[in-house]
Amino acid sequence: MVPADRSKRAKRLLTSVVEDKRFEHAVHLVIFANCIVQALYDPLQAADSDWNVVLGKFELSFLAFFTMECILKVCAFGFWGGAGTYLSNPWNKLDFVVIVTGWMAELPWLQTSSVSGIRALRAMRPLKTMEAIGGIRILVLALVASIPLLTDVLLLCSWLIMVYGQLLVTGCEAENRKKNMRRESRGLEA
Repeated sequence: MVPADRSKRAKRLLTSVVEDKRFEHAVHLVIFANCIVQALYDPLQAADSDWNVVLGKFELSFLAFFTMECILKVCAFGFWGGAGTYLSNPWNKLDFVVIVTGWMAELPWLQTSSVSGIRALRAMRPLKTMEAIGGIRILVLALVASIPLLTDVLLLCSWLIMVYGQLLVTGCEAENRKKNMRRESRGLEA
């Protein structure tokens, strides 16, 4: 029974650590530093330039930090399968996707130009800081919830553009025919 008791104490300790505001502030500080490093990356320089190599090492250390954060939260809350688990929080889902794609980008057999799309997902990490700011969080959630309705608006706008485009082409075609007839009639008179 002693190991089970230790396990429960360890889980409680981990839960208190990951739910602590200081831990959350530290994570947000690292996200901010990660944003600065991402902004300093120079795509015009070669990937193996000294500057980009140093920034790449920083990126790898940030990825390791966020992976440790994920592991701590999974150990504290559980990974999947119920309320209060790691993947029951939408922000953690986003973080998990960013972490997995970050490690995918580090795989040696994926070191091609196509990996830049995977690396672009790292730019989603700052969205996690919005979790701490209630007003922005509500706005982002409202925007995400409105996406299905926005697709209907996009379809309607596309349909209107096609209809008016067809009317314009038909009108221009009729006007062009009139001009061609005038030219032909002038040519016959001469």
